[in-house]
Amino acid sequence: MKKTIKPNSFSVFIKTDPNNLDKIQKLIESYKFNLDEAYWLKFKDKNGSFFKIEFKDISLENFIDLCNRIKRHADIEGIDVVFKGRKDYLLLLQDKGFTKYEELDYVDFRYKKKNVTIAVMKEDGFYKLKLQIIDTNQEIEVLFLQKLINRVFEIIEQRGD
Repeated sequence: MKKTIKPNSFSVFIKTDPNNLDKIQKLIESYKFNLDEAYWLKFKDKNGSFFKIEFKDISLENFIDLCNRIKRHADIEGIDVVFKGRKDYLLLLQDKGFTKYEELDYVDFRYKKKNVTIAVMKEDGFYKLKLQIIDTNQEIEVLFLQKLINRVFEIIEQRGD
């Protein structure tokens, strides 16, 4: 029987005017979420305002739908998916073309044509799948990000647990 990975949380990182936060909170108020300022993203634009919205107990489809709605009021900078696993998923992804960094528990794949870097890292017993937008001035298709998340999970499930 095929096992399905259940993410512990989904996060979206956004750049927006702080005045838009009320509109964004209204869009997502029916879900449990944490909204925090993402100070570390200031290196991209010292005048920008960056935020992390983290969701728990939400499906990937609902998360992507919310990202599409949020995109009306903010630029999406990246997405994180945190999940638990028993196997070494980094080696599985390395076998599929991801670059492994020996000093860190980290693999990545730069998909320049689609304007995204896909990274998976292991921290404190959890895996974190990160989708980082390379150039936020270009339009990004959120449904494509969902396909990337599904593809990484597909690789892991085919060859993992």
